[in-house]
Amino acid sequence: MEQRHIIVLATFLATFCAYVERVGFSIAFTAMAKDNASIAESVKGTVLSAFYWGYGLSQVCALAGLLMLSSLCTV
Repeated sequence: MEQRHIIVLATFLATFCAYVERVGFSIAFTAMAKDNASIAESVKGTVLSAFYWGYGLSQVCALAGLLMLSSLCTV
């Protein structure tokens, strides 16, 4: 298998895992929080929004890296 095919396959698998994790987390956490009645709606909202903000920021950094603006993501 050529190097470029391996890179494409690895990129596809990484993207696929990210989408599965994003969808699976929201479903799993919602079901888990429903079973546990002591978790308030505000806590569920905070946990889910923290996950999505982190996911969204990672996508911005990925886009910046893609556009060769990696200095945007350095600390």
